[in-house]
Amino acid sequence: MTTDSARVTLSTLLALTALALAPACADDRGDDEVGEAGTESESESESESGETGTETSTETGTETDAGTETDAGTETDAGETETETETETGAGETETGTSTGATEDECLDGELPFAGSLCGPEPTPCAIAEETQLDAPSFRNGAPAIALGGDCQPHVLFSRAVGEYTGHYATDDGMGWTVEDTPMPMAQGGLVVEPASQQPTALIDDGGFGLSIWSRDGSWSELESIPGQHHFNHGLARDTGGLIHAGYRTADEQARYGVWDGQSFIPGEATGPAGPHVALAVTDGAPWLAAWGTDSGWQVVAQQPGGLVEVAADYGSGALENSALALALSQGRPHILHTQSTDEGERLAYSSSPSANVWGVLPLAANEGSDHCALFQPDGPDLECAYDYVTHHPIAIAASESGEVRMFWTRIHHTGTYVSECAMMGLPFCDWQLLEDTSTGALWVAWAVDAGVEGYESAELGPSFAYAGTVAVDAAGRVHLAVYDRPPTATGSTTRYIRVAP
Repeated sequence: MTTDSARVTLSTLLALTALALAPACADDRGDDEVGEAGTESESESESESGETGTETSTETGTETDAGTETDAGTETDAGETETETETETGAGETETGTSTGATEDECLDGELPFAGSLCGPEPTPCAIAEETQLDAPSFRNGAPAIALGGDCQPHVLFSRAVGEYTGHYATDDGMGWTVEDTPMPMAQGGLVVEPASQQPTALIDDGGFGLSIWSRDGSWSELESIPGQHHFNHGLARDTGGLIHAGYRTADEQARYGVWDGQSFIPGEATGPAGPHVALAVTDGAPWLAAWGTDSGWQVVAQQPGGLVEVAADYGSGALENSALALALSQGRPHILHTQSTDEGERLAYSSSPSANVWGVLPLAANEGSDHCALFQPDGPDLECAYDYVTHHPIAIAASESGEVRMFWTRIHHTGTYVSECAMMGLPFCDWQLLEDTSTGALWVAWAVDAGVEGYESAELGPSFAYAGTVAVDAAGRVHLAVYDRPPTATGSTTRYIRVAP
């Protein structure tokens, strides 16, 4: 989904470098767990094996807008798939198992982008074929980045924020995972891999308002410093001509598009403000960017570098609660998974564009209820308040050149009980303390029905508390996810690799 079929000349790319995304806000790492410091929590994983269940549902309704170095990991091989089965996991559980071994496919430039059918509807439902925990719980920023080598094996770049920012690079050779520390500090980073040589290149945000390009040929080395401030894990993509495309943000909160040609970085002019999260995807030599902009409220905007800014969807509020968004391309057109605000609360939404400046918005899963205990203080000790509500977190969006699109999100059912505690501070001061949390979470996949006209269908894949992630599709149509996963009561999140296949 993030490759193209022909090399693009630098003169063409330079003509595309002007970017004018709609106005935005100050820096917001709203999905991050920590800023510059935290406390690391190391723990061993509990093992649990079993079958992966699948539950399918159908929703209808659409809206239309126009004009605007260590060995690592515990691994899981999914067993049989059952239908109509609840598979949410309780807080703190980790599933383990054995490696599936190497795939026999090639993910070379001539094999991508994938143009076949993706799993989802019958007769090829999706299932979690493998899941690996790559490290222990820790504080982190953004999301991990994932890319595939020429052997279709995953490469994952992730960070920690424990006293300082550190980067970590994980690879799977088909026999098991290896995780190494990177020499550069990293708050977030984008990752691509040259298929034939298996050589990774990364655009690193060091957490101190500095960007730089790094490559690994036996060891990591810095190639060039970039005049920008923030980069996001879904803002880097390689085309099949070898050019690396980047979307990022400058110190004055301007969106920028640039290209690494293997020798130097060619930045475009920053011509418009950008809000939190700049996403990029490229296919057929034509990159697209998506970001949050503002015009009497937050909006999802999309643009080809040098082209007109298109309003994909209104968020529905001036207060952006969840700034995550994900971008994929199919047949040269953009598809975006994002959030929206309604009178009933926040929901997920899928925006797609069949032609220039024409967008359809399909409402997806909506949050249910809220933590009402947070709305009032107890008036005495030893009182109990039970909570029961549902939140959804957009994880990633994947596409095939056949026109098929898959959206991935997690559904977290928050349940538990608070108990009140009081202290004398001149007058009694009482507050809620967690007594018990019994929350469950699951990863879901969804697809539009008849281009969204008839709504969408979705299926539950398996237990998950993922809240941020990135995606890659290999030459066989398998979907590879890298996610940060954090149960509600955990002190940090784990980095996990998930492979989804029929």
